[in-house]
Amino acid sequence: QQQQQQHEQQLEVDGTSEVVRSSTVNVSLKESGQTDSMQRSSTGGSIRRQSLYNSLRRKSFVEAIGKGTDSVKSSFRRLHKADSPHDLQPMAAVIGSAMRTTLKRKSMASVEKPMEMESRAFGQDPSGGKASAAARRDKLLEARRRQQKQRILELRQEEIRQQQKSKRRAEREKRRREEEKNMSPKEIEEAQKRRAERRQSRHEMRRRRSKEGADLLKEERHRHRDERRRSKDSSGGEQPKKRRRRRKRASKLPGHLGAMQKSSRKIDTLVKDQIRGIHEHRPYFSYYMTFCQIVVMIIALIVYGTAPIGIEPQTKTATVDGPDGTPISASFNVQPNFWIGPSPTVLVLMGAKFSPCMRHDSRIFNEVVNPAKEEEQNFGCCIEQGGGNCYSTTQERCNIFSDFQVGKPCGGAQCCSDYSNGTSDSYPNCLRKTDDMLTTEPSCTCTISARPCCTSLAGDCSIESQQYCDFIDGHFHSTAALCSDVSCLESLCGLVPFLKRDQPDQWYRVYIALFLHTGVIHLFFVILMHHSFAIDIEKLAGWFRMFFIYILSGIGGYLFSANFAPYQVSTGASPALYGMLGCLFVELFQSWQVLKSPKWEFLKLLIVSIVALGVGILPYIDNWSHVGGFVLGVMSAIVFLPYITFGKWDATRKRTLIFIMLPSVIAVIVILSILFATESVNCPNCGIINCVNITETFCSDNLQEVL
Repeated sequence: QQQQQQHEQQLEVDGTSEVVRSSTVNVSLKESGQTDSMQRSSTGGSIRRQSLYNSLRRKSFVEAIGKGTDSVKSSFRRLHKADSPHDLQPMAAVIGSAMRTTLKRKSMASVEKPMEMESRAFGQDPSGGKASAAARRDKLLEARRRQQKQRILELRQEEIRQQQKSKRRAEREKRRREEEKNMSPKEIEEAQKRRAERRQSRHEMRRRRSKEGADLLKEERHRHRDERRRSKDSSGGEQPKKRRRRRKRASKLPGHLGAMQKSSRKIDTLVKDQIRGIHEHRPYFSYYMTFCQIVVMIIALIVYGTAPIGIEPQTKTATVDGPDGTPISASFNVQPNFWIGPSPTVLVLMGAKFSPCMRHDSRIFNEVVNPAKEEEQNFGCCIEQGGGNCYSTTQERCNIFSDFQVGKPCGGAQCCSDYSNGTSDSYPNCLRKTDDMLTTEPSCTCTISARPCCTSLAGDCSIESQQYCDFIDGHFHSTAALCSDVSCLESLCGLVPFLKRDQPDQWYRVYIALFLHTGVIHLFFVILMHHSFAIDIEKLAGWFRMFFIYILSGIGGYLFSANFAPYQVSTGASPALYGMLGCLFVELFQSWQVLKSPKWEFLKLLIVSIVALGVGILPYIDNWSHVGGFVLGVMSAIVFLPYITFGKWDATRKRTLIFIMLPSVIAVIVILSILFATESVNCPNCGIINCVNITETFCSDNLQEVL
């Protein structure tokens, strides 16, 4: 029996050593990239000896196997120093016996140690007991043998699976290449995209499964923890704490509500729920307004160009034709633009806020238009000697070398035979006389060299040559003979013609001016303010509420300016932005109770407001529109901004304010419109807050006042 057991152990050791050698050879071949070639030539003697020799020479194999005894280590050192594969044969017996001895000792040690632990666990003596040590050793050896066989089988199966997987991959690649030969480049690209999508979906599925597994593991860990706590509680330990369900953290809100979320003050649960219920919106309206304002500025610069840059007017001189056609030396003061943009005349032509274009202005007509018409009562035709050029003017202005016909303007009513409409008796609604009837009227046959030219925003008109009118950037009327025949305000205001002559009705300028800006620098600061705090307001309120606050503030601001600074050219979205500043004040006061330092926040807003009002003394900046926009912005914010309440009384107070402010906003707009239409506001000194005379004529030079 002992001989039979020794024989079985010997067979086991030999098999194990053979498995180790074959596994080591396979590993070494995989590392060197020669696995496929070794499998094809497994029966070749020379290749097999060479591969075995190379694998045995590796230090990793020597260190792994040669840890048993000194004889094994020395044998592998000699093997490592071998110079040829043929030197392996003389040492085969020594290495084999050394390996069998080492593996046998390791097997016996691995068997005896569990036997000793098992005996101690059952309280038995390792060397005694009912069963003999040999029988227990045989059982453990049998178990170890089964484990080794199972492990070897698993390794072989894994290797076979990898080989099959590589083979399938190679077949797919080969099939794909064959298919791509008959495909166009576009089809190949689409196929690559589909493969990439499939890879991405597989990756997402693996990631999701790994995440689900992690979640399950986390739940299992929590379950075990709860079980430990319950067991501890049942054994008299501390009461386990109830696990709280975490709430999803809300995103940071803009403005003072966002500061409220970070406040160190204790906030009531009701207030927290209200804050969580306020969602953050996308600022579509702010982006739309910014886009429109940039496009309008680009069009204005491309079509009309820029005015001279500076503060003081610039004088230009040239030699042009006079009214009678003779050359004269002329000079003209060009209005500058501090903001790098179009001239004031162009701004009015494009839709800037300018009261004389929006209503019948009594001061303009009494001081400019009507005196020009009265002067025409003394007009006659100043005809050059010889019957050449002629123009209408007074006798004092007519050249002494010319012939002047009193009371007969050039091409006037004396040249008419009948009125065209049959009802009006005023010139020029008439039918001209025939040439044979005009032989005795030199004022009808001469060449008119000067016609009406509108020269200022106030509606000034004079009889000038076309060359001179173009030189002074005026509007020349080539078909009219007298200033009474034209409406200078209509020609200078542009846009849609007036419904009635001398009755300006372009009230829509209070809206158009929001999209138009004085220059590039002005637009830059407006966009900067848009993206500083106006976007935060829209994120809090949404584009629909933002639209009402923005438009009401802008229109209300320009209505204020039209009443208190009617002759100032104003453009830009500044009134609406001041309305946004008023919204910040409203939001601050509505959240005052829970802010960490509300007084400091109020001081910062106050400083910003004062600095912004100080900028209003610069040219083309209208402080009255800023004040009006701020007032309407505060009132509109109370109505349209979302708010939070701190109790029943606070909720009642805020709802009452809304019911009061909603009709108040409408009433303010209506009252300002009525005051503007009826010219009820007469405040000569109100322009003080709009402009400070840095120089003696700074305000008048920069069209703060056109009269």
